[in-house]
Amino acid sequence: MRLAECLNQSDPVNLRRIAEHHGMDCPMYSKNALLQEILQRLGDPGYLDERYASHSHPLVMAALQEIALDGRDRYATEELVALLVRAQQTVPLQDRVLSPSVAETRSAGGRSGTRRGKSRQGGTQAPGRAGRCAPAEPGDRASPAASPGEDPPRQAEVLARDMLETLAREGVVYPTGGGSRTVYVCPADIWRRLYDLASRTMQAAVQSSVGGPVAYRQDGLALARDEAAFLLYTLRHDVRLTQEGVVFRRQQIQLLQLFEVSEDALPQQIGWRFGFGRRFHDYPDRLALLYDHLYARGCVVETADGRLCGESTAADAYLQLPEITRGQELFRFWLRTYRPAIPMLRTVVARIAELTRHAWIYEDSLCQLWAGGIEAYYYETAEQILERRILGMLVHLGVLARGSAQDSAVMYRLTPEGAAWCLGKGGGEALREAVDEPPPRIGAVVQPTFEVLLPATAEAAVGRELQMMAELVQSDRMRVYRLTRDSVYRALQLGVGEERMLSFLRAIGDRPLPGNVERTLVEWCAAYGKVTLGTVALLTMRDEHTAEEVRRLAPVADRLLREVTPSVLAFSPGDAPFLQSFLEKLGYLVRVDDSARP
Repeated sequence: MRLAECLNQSDPVNLRRIAEHHGMDCPMYSKNALLQEILQRLGDPGYLDERYASHSHPLVMAALQEIALDGRDRYATEELVALLVRAQQTVPLQDRVLSPSVAETRSAGGRSGTRRGKSRQGGTQAPGRAGRCAPAEPGDRASPAASPGEDPPRQAEVLARDMLETLAREGVVYPTGGGSRTVYVCPADIWRRLYDLASRTMQAAVQSSVGGPVAYRQDGLALARDEAAFLLYTLRHDVRLTQEGVVFRRQQIQLLQLFEVSEDALPQQIGWRFGFGRRFHDYPDRLALLYDHLYARGCVVETADGRLCGESTAADAYLQLPEITRGQELFRFWLRTYRPAIPMLRTVVARIAELTRHAWIYEDSLCQLWAGGIEAYYYETAEQILERRILGMLVHLGVLARGSAQDSAVMYRLTPEGAAWCLGKGGGEALREAVDEPPPRIGAVVQPTFEVLLPATAEAAVGRELQMMAELVQSDRMRVYRLTRDSVYRALQLGVGEERMLSFLRAIGDRPLPGNVERTLVEWCAAYGKVTLGTVALLTMRDEHTAEEVRRLAPVADRLLREVTPSVLAFSPGDAPFLQSFLEKLGYLVRVDDSARP
C-alpha cells in the first residue's frame, strides 16, 4: 500500500497528529487539506532525506532499521511491538530512553497532539521542530519505560509502545481497524525511501577498492561438503569421546585433515570461550558450527558409553539434500546460534551484503562503520566480534569472499551464494525466519566451566530454583553460581530429577547448553542410586521361646519384612512405634535401643 492510500484510509484525528508533529501550517479540521499537505510534505524526497539524515536518536533509528529490514507491509499490533522490543536489543542500555516529549505524549494518552502544534502565543511551530525525537539530555525526565523498579520485559514492552506512538506520529506507520484487530500498515514508497537513504549513508561511509585484490579466497560451499565428510567419518569409524564428551584430540586432527578448509585444533588450555554454540568451547570455529548443526538435526548422537555415532537414517536424509540447500541451512543455523550474543547480527549481515554487492570493501572501513553498533561480549571486543565472529564466519559460510591488496589490506565482496541467501528473491524472508524467535527473558549464561551467570534483574524464583542445584559463589550485578557434583547430589535428594534440571538450565539461558556440562550432569544423575542405603527396625528377642510367641501374633506377622535370625525380626522403621505400643499392651517390657539408630 502506498502513502496516498494510507492517508486516504486514516481518520482526521490521526492526520491532525501527523501534521502537528511535523509542524505543518494548514487547516487542522479539513481532512482534504490535511491529506494534501501531508502527502506533499512526506512525498518530498528532500524533506525525508533532510529529516532522517539529521535524526540521530538511537532507538528511533534502530526501529526504522528493523522494520525496513523485515520487509513486510503490515503488522498486527503485537507483532510490531515484538519487533520493536527486538530492535531495543541493538541499542546500548544507556541509550534506551525516549525524549521527555515522547514520554509525556504517551502518558497523556495521545490526546496532547492537538495542543502541541501551537505555541503559547497561539502561533504555529516552525516546520521540522515539532515532535522531533531528540536524545534525552542528562537532566531530562526519562520515559516511563525507564523506571528502575519495573520488570525488564514489561519495561521493554512499554518502551516499544512508546516507539510505536512516535512512528505513528512520524507518518511512517498507519493504524487500521480497531481494538484487538488493529493492523499497522507501512507505506511501501516511504519505507523504500528510508531504506535507500540508510543504504546511501552507509555506502558513503565505507571505502571501496578501485583495482580489486591481488589474491582472494572464496570458500563457496566447502563448509557443506566438510559437513558431509564429518558425517561419513562418524558412520564408518569408531569415534570415542572423553569424559567431557569431546572427540579425542587424535581423531580431531584426523577429521580436520579431511576438510577442504584447514583448521587447527584448539590448545588444551583454551581458557575463556563460550556463547557461540553448544560445543564452541571444545572445537575450533568451523568444526564447532558444523558439529552443533549436525547434533541439532539428530544426524550425530553422543552415546552414554562415550561414543559419537552417526544416525544413519537422519544422516542419509540430510545428505540427499543439494549442497546449496545444506549451505543455506548452515547459514540460517549460524544466524540463530550467534544472534543471542550479537543482537544486531541480522542487521549487520544484511547491510554488509548490500555494501559488498558491487565492489570490494575494505575491512577497516566496515569496522569503523559498525564501531558504535556492535557491543563487546564479555572479554571479546566489538572489533574482535566483527572480524572473527561475523566477517570470518561469513567467509567460512561462503557468503563473502576475502581478498588481499598489495599493501596487505583486507577487503570483502559478496559471493553469488551470499547474494541469493541475503538479497535475492526471498532473501529478506530467509533472514527474518532465521532469527524469528522470542527474545530471551532471563539471559543467564551457562559456561563450560560449570559456572552459571544470572543477571541480578532475574526474578527471585529463578534464583531459588537455581540454588537448589548449584552453589552461590558471588552475588553482585551478576550472580555467579557453580554446578558441582555435591550440589547436583543435593538436588537429587530433594527430588529434583535430571530432566527438570536440564530443562531449567536450557530455559534460563539464551544460548545452547554447553555439551560438556550437559553430559557431566547426565553422568552425575545416572550415578545416583547405584548404591541404596536403607534403614529397618530390628525386633530382637532374648530367647527362642519368646521369639516364637511374638512371631505368631497376627499384627506382628502381617508387618514382618524378613527374619534375620530365629530371634531377630526386621520391620519397616515406620512400624516401630506401633510394635512398641502393641507389645507393651500385651505385657512385654520393651527396651528401645537408641544406640542402634542411624
